[in-house]
Amino acid sequence: MRCRELMERNVISCAPEATIRDVARLMHTHEIGIVPICDEGGRVVGTLTDRDLAVRVIAHGLIPETTLAKDVMSPGPVTCHPDAEIAIAQSLMAQHKKGRILCVETDGRLVGLVSIADTAQVESEERTGRVFRAVTSRETAFILW
Repeated sequence: MRCRELMERNVISCAPEATIRDVARLMHTHEIGIVPICDEGGRVVGTLTDRDLAVRVIAHGLIPETTLAKDVMSPGPVTCHPDAEIAIAQSLMAQHKKGRILCVETDGRLVGLVSIADTAQVESEERTGRVFRAVTSRETAFILW
Protein backbone atom coordinates (compact mmCIF):
# COMPACT_ATOMS: atom_id res chain seq x y z
CA MET A 1 0.00 0.00 0.00
CA ARG A 2 1.20 3.52 -0.79
CA CYS A 3 1.12 6.56 1.48
CA ARG A 4 -1.25 8.29 -0.94
CA GLU A 5 -3.92 5.70 -0.14
CA LEU A 6 -3.67 6.25 3.61
CA MET A 7 -2.53 9.82 4.19
CA GLU A 8 -4.64 12.57 5.71
CA ARG A 9 -5.09 15.10 2.92
CA ASN A 10 -6.60 17.99 4.87
CA VAL A 11 -3.44 19.00 6.70
CA ILE A 12 -3.60 22.28 8.58
CA SER A 13 -0.45 24.35 7.98
CA CYS A 14 0.68 27.92 8.50
CA ALA A 15 3.19 30.45 7.19
CA PRO A 16 6.62 30.98 8.77
CA GLU A 17 5.47 34.48 9.80
CA ALA A 18 2.53 33.20 11.85
CA THR A 19 2.76 33.91 15.54
CA ILE A 20 3.00 31.13 18.07
CA ARG A 21 -0.38 32.26 19.40
CA ASP A 22 -1.82 31.58 15.91
CA VAL A 23 -0.16 28.14 15.77
CA ALA A 24 -1.49 27.23 19.22
CA ARG A 25 -4.99 28.32 18.20
CA LEU A 26 -4.81 26.12 15.09
CA MET A 27 -3.78 23.17 17.25
CA HIS A 28 -6.61 23.82 19.68
CA THR A 29 -9.30 24.47 17.05
CA HIS A 30 -8.42 21.46 14.91
CA GLU A 31 -7.34 19.17 17.79
CA ILE A 32 -3.95 18.47 16.22
CA GLY A 33 -0.45 18.14 17.66
CA ILE A 34 1.62 19.15 14.63
CA VAL A 35 1.50 22.08 12.24
CA PRO A 36 3.67 22.04 9.12
CA ILE A 37 5.21 25.41 8.31
CA CYS A 38 4.92 26.13 4.58
CA ASP A 39 6.24 28.92 2.38
CA GLU A 40 4.01 30.88 0.01
CA GLY A 41 4.34 28.10 -2.61
CA GLY A 42 3.06 25.44 -0.19
CA ARG A 43 6.52 23.89 0.26
CA VAL A 44 7.28 22.58 3.73
CA VAL A 45 10.11 24.46 5.45
CA GLY A 46 9.60 23.14 8.98
CA THR A 47 7.21 21.83 11.61
CA LEU A 48 5.92 22.80 15.02
CA THR A 49 4.48 20.33 17.50
CA ASP A 50 2.65 20.90 20.74
CA ARG A 51 5.79 19.65 22.50
CA ASP A 52 7.86 22.27 20.65
CA LEU A 53 5.55 24.98 21.98
CA ALA A 54 6.10 23.79 25.55
CA VAL A 55 9.87 23.21 25.30
CA ARG A 56 10.92 26.04 22.96
CA VAL A 57 8.41 28.75 23.76
CA ILE A 58 6.88 28.39 27.21
CA ALA A 59 9.98 27.00 28.95
CA HIS A 60 12.08 29.88 27.60
CA GLY A 61 9.55 32.56 28.49
CA LEU A 62 9.00 33.64 24.89
CA ILE A 63 5.92 35.71 24.16
CA PRO A 64 3.43 33.78 22.00
CA GLU A 65 1.95 36.96 20.52
CA THR A 66 5.30 38.15 19.14
CA THR A 67 7.31 34.96 18.61
CA LEU A 68 7.11 33.73 15.01
CA ALA A 69 6.81 30.14 13.85
CA LYS A 70 10.00 30.42 11.78
CA ASP A 71 11.97 31.33 14.91
CA VAL A 72 11.13 28.17 16.87
CA MET A 73 10.15 25.58 14.23
CA SER A 74 12.08 22.40 13.55
CA PRO A 75 13.66 22.92 10.12
CA GLY A 76 14.23 20.08 7.67
CA PRO A 77 11.12 17.99 8.36
CA VAL A 78 11.10 14.27 7.71
CA THR A 79 9.12 13.67 4.54
CA CYS A 80 8.28 11.04 1.97
CA HIS A 81 6.63 11.05 -1.42
CA PRO A 82 2.92 10.16 -1.48
CA ASP A 83 3.69 7.24 -3.81
CA ALA A 84 6.16 5.71 -1.34
CA GLU A 85 5.22 2.38 0.20
CA ILE A 86 3.87 2.55 3.77
CA ALA A 87 6.90 0.50 4.85
CA ILE A 88 9.14 3.37 3.72
CA ALA A 89 7.16 5.83 5.85
CA GLN A 90 7.40 3.47 8.81
CA SER A 91 11.15 3.10 8.33
CA LEU A 92 11.53 6.89 8.31
CA MET A 93 9.43 7.14 11.46
CA ALA A 94 11.61 4.58 13.22
CA GLN A 95 14.89 6.08 11.97
CA HIS A 96 14.00 9.67 12.92
CA LYS A 97 11.86 8.82 15.97
CA LYS A 98 8.82 10.59 14.54
CA GLY A 99 5.23 9.51 14.93
CA ARG A 100 4.17 11.41 11.82
CA ILE A 101 5.62 11.82 8.34
CA LEU A 102 4.69 14.61 5.96
CA CYS A 103 3.94 13.59 2.39
CA VAL A 104 5.32 16.03 -0.15
CA GLU A 105 5.52 16.12 -3.92
CA THR A 106 8.96 16.23 -5.57
CA ASP A 107 8.84 20.04 -5.49
CA GLY A 108 8.35 19.99 -1.69
CA ARG A 109 4.65 20.93 -1.70
CA LEU A 110 2.71 19.48 1.20
CA VAL A 111 -0.03 17.06 0.12
CA GLY A 112 -0.63 14.90 3.19
CA LEU A 113 0.43 13.41 6.49
CA VAL A 114 0.79 9.79 7.60
CA SER A 115 0.85 8.89 11.29
CA ILE A 116 1.99 5.73 13.00
CA ALA A 117 -1.66 5.18 13.97
CA ASP A 118 -2.61 5.29 10.28
CA THR A 119 0.01 2.69 9.39
CA ALA A 120 -1.11 0.42 12.24
CA GLN A 121 -4.41 -0.08 10.44
CA VAL A 122 -2.77 -1.65 7.38
CA GLU A 123 0.55 -3.12 8.55
CA SER A 124 1.18 -6.15 10.74
CA GLU A 125 1.06 -5.79 14.50
CA GLU A 126 4.63 -7.03 14.70
CA ARG A 127 5.98 -4.40 12.28
CA THR A 128 3.90 -1.61 13.81
CA GLY A 129 5.11 -2.64 17.27
CA ARG A 130 8.75 -2.44 16.16
CA VAL A 131 8.18 1.01 14.67
CA PHE A 132 6.33 2.21 17.76
CA ARG A 133 9.14 0.99 20.04
CA ALA A 134 11.73 2.75 17.86
CA VAL A 135 9.75 6.00 17.81
CA THR A 136 9.20 6.06 21.56
CA SER A 137 12.62 4.76 22.63
CA ARG A 138 13.91 8.30 23.17
CA GLU A 139 11.25 8.98 25.76
CA THR A 140 11.90 7.85 29.32
CA ALA A 141 9.24 8.30 31.96
CA PHE A 142 10.28 9.15 35.49
CA ILE A 143 7.65 8.37 38.05
CA LEU A 144 8.32 10.00 41.39
CA TRP A 145 5.55 8.50 43.48
